[in-house]
Formats: sequence, C-alpha cells, structure tokens
Amino acid sequence: MDTESDDFKIVKKIRHDEKETAPIVVKETLASVKISSRDRKAFEEFFDVGGAEEY
Repeated sequence: MDTESDDFKIVKKIRHDEKETAPIVVKETLASVKISSRDRKAFEEFFDVGGAEEY
C-alpha cells in the first residue's frame, strides 16, 4: 500500500480460542468517500439520531 494514499481498512479481530486470532476486513474504502445525504437521512430515521448536530 502506498504511504501517501488515503485508503484505510477497518479490522475486527474475533477470538475463537486463546491460541487463534483471525483479523477480518469489515470494510475497505477511500477516506474521501462520504455518505450521501439520502443514506444519512435514512440512517438517522432508522436510529432516531436526528438531534446529533446539537453536540
């Protein structure tokens, strides 16, 4: 991977056994990609977080 790149990975480790650790790539995307306003509105309606801008 290029060190100047804006790419990133979210990694979640699930431990099945004390001797076994397996990283799983949950999502890979460019940092410059933003969520659309339509998707954000759907998320806020689903999770009822419309007042988040007050923080």
